Amino acid sequence: MQDLSFAAFFEQFIRAIGSGLPLFMGTLILLWMARFIRERTSTYNENKQLFVKDNHAVGIAVAGYYIGILIALTGVLAGPSLGLKIDMRDCAVYGILAILFQNIAGWSADKFILKAFNIDDELIRDKNKGTAWTLFGIYFATGMVVRGSIMGGTSEIVPGLVSALVYFILSQLVLILSSYFYRLITAYDFHKEIEEDNIAAGLAFGGFLAAVGVIIGHASGDSLTFFDIAMFFSWTIIGLLFLWGTEMIVVKYILVPGHNVSKEIKEDRNENASWMLVVGYQAVAWVFVLAV
Repeated sequence: MQDLSFAAFFEQFIRAIGSGLPLFMGTLILLWMARFIRERTSTYNENKQLFVKDNHAVGIAVAGYYIGILIALTGVLAGPSLGLKIDMRDCAVYGILAILFQNIAGWSADKFILKAFNIDDELIRDKNKGTAWTLFGIYFATGMVVRGSIMGGTSEIVPGLVSALVYFILSQLVLILSSYFYRLITAYDFHKEIEEDNIAAGLAFGGFLAAVGVIIGHASGDSLTFFDIAMFFSWTIIGLLFLWGTEMIVVKYILVPGHNVSKEIKEDRNENASWMLVVGYQAVAWVFVLAV
């Protein structure tokens, strides 16, 4: 009886490996494709910056780019299986879409969110890690939105593509508006600080945008009814208010007691304070989406 149970377990294990291996290989191919496209569309030689110039700023930004794509793909991998053929189709289609969206998100960041300066100049000329961490947060947020919009699982590819596109556009709008909101709740000019190579300021802002991504990613879905869109914006507004209270309550009284976080970031350029702020933002965002 024990042998039969083991045989059944082993058979199930082999079946799971057999169905998961093609998706694993497909993910690796998509990563190669993402790198190929990035190398062809970048204004600089990425390999040279990463491995000859040892440019850590480019490394941070590139890592965020790939992590965002992988997060998006978990929407396919973690959702309900609809059969290997459909799963492979979704992995390919949504993977390519995620790559496209990440490139558009990078352009949007340059034109609207960090419009006070040129992102490539900051990454290459100044090796500005603050700019890189902001990009990391934007890529992370974009991946969370794509993940949320494809988690439902459907055999019809067109509705899924439409919902992913709509929620991506809405998410970019929210990220742009969130940057203005962040300016209102922050005691310093984060654009100026980031441009002046303040890593702590860029890290804090990137952490804020990543937390916004967690919230709007949860609010994204595979449905586009009026109610769904209204809920998306409602979650966004309430989530931003929760994040506003992060520094005032969670960070001030729990993570960084007895210190002014804004002063630590602006005057002391203390990255430790920024990391505590990132932890606070992420804690509030995840508790908000999982418990509220």
